[in-house]
Amino acid sequence: MTTDIYKVEASQDIPAAAARGVEVLAGGGLVALPTETVYGLAANAASTGAMRRLREIKQRPEAPFTVHIGDVEQAKAYVADPPMPARRLMQKAWPGPVTVVLATGGSLATTRWNGEVARRICHKDTIGLRCPDHLLAQYILRGMGDPVVMPSANLAGKKPPVTAAQVLADLDGRIDLLIDGGPAPLGEASTIVSFDGAGRFHVQREGAYRRQMLEALMRKQVLFVCTGNTCRSPMAEGLTRMELSRRLGCKESELVDRGWKIMSAGAMALGGSPATPEAIEAARRLGADIRRHENRPLTAGLIDSSDLVFCMAGHHVEAVVRLSPTAAGRVRLLDTAGDVPDPMGCPAEVYHQAAKQIHLAIQARMDEILN
Repeated sequence: MTTDIYKVEASQDIPAAAARGVEVLAGGGLVALPTETVYGLAANAASTGAMRRLREIKQRPEAPFTVHIGDVEQAKAYVADPPMPARRLMQKAWPGPVTVVLATGGSLATTRWNGEVARRICHKDTIGLRCPDHLLAQYILRGMGDPVVMPSANLAGKKPPVTAAQVLADLDGRIDLLIDGGPAPLGEASTIVSFDGAGRFHVQREGAYRRQMLEALMRKQVLFVCTGNTCRSPMAEGLTRMELSRRLGCKESELVDRGWKIMSAGAMALGGSPATPEAIEAARRLGADIRRHENRPLTAGLIDSSDLVFCMAGHHVEAVVRLSPTAAGRVRLLDTAGDVPDPMGCPAEVYHQAAKQIHLAIQARMDEILN
């Protein structure tokens, strides 16, 4: 058997290379291709012959292989309702070097795969899913109508390959197609994280992502935005912590351990300034303590790491979307009735009115924040 080699020289070669990969996989062949971590060896899980050959190469007669998907939405075809921490991790870490192991409850969401296909890709009612951060892999995985499994493209006991030459050293003549897309950028295996039905997680293997990073990604982050981050958004941050701890039945200091991060930022803030005395007093009158607040500038990174972004005024919404266009579906006015007026430079009572408007809006948003 001769291994066909398809070399990707430039980005415009990717669609044709992917189409060739889909053709071979759909026909029951084995395809080696790059991901952001290492080169993987892909097989169509619906093909008996492909799976038999893959197991022979990897010397894994029974253990399942991780299913690879082309985008986050494809996960729903396998597990319809993952626990919330797993969903947060998939939304924030994918595409990327994280494998998520989920409980299936005994069956896959796509019922036509239950039976022989499910037995090939599941283990003790769990399934491993990964969405690689590599354009070629994504093209191929989106183009397949059946599940694709993809362990590293090496013989059992050998080091996972990061170049096409390393793949050939092990597998030349044993696989149908090698797509040479250059070196795998990270050169390190994915991190494997398993979740039980209650959302508790266990790191089965540390890889490109370490535990501390995973914990941060799994927290639900809510961001409040105003102009200078010294009055309106700090009051919103403090009042949200107060309301959230009440709803969860815990202390505000325990929110992080419960998986929550409440933050605020200013579209024109420089950073390091405290909340205004008037804002501190207005928040205190409603039960929130913001005396330790220091303002921070609004950044694309802060927006991208947030699950929800609430703005005090319409021009803040525009500022958020300018910095991070992908945040459009997660950003909104805090008060559905309209802007919260800026009290800066006004008497204390104006601050108090702004705080009350913010408080009422937060109370109205609590179900949305929690769910």
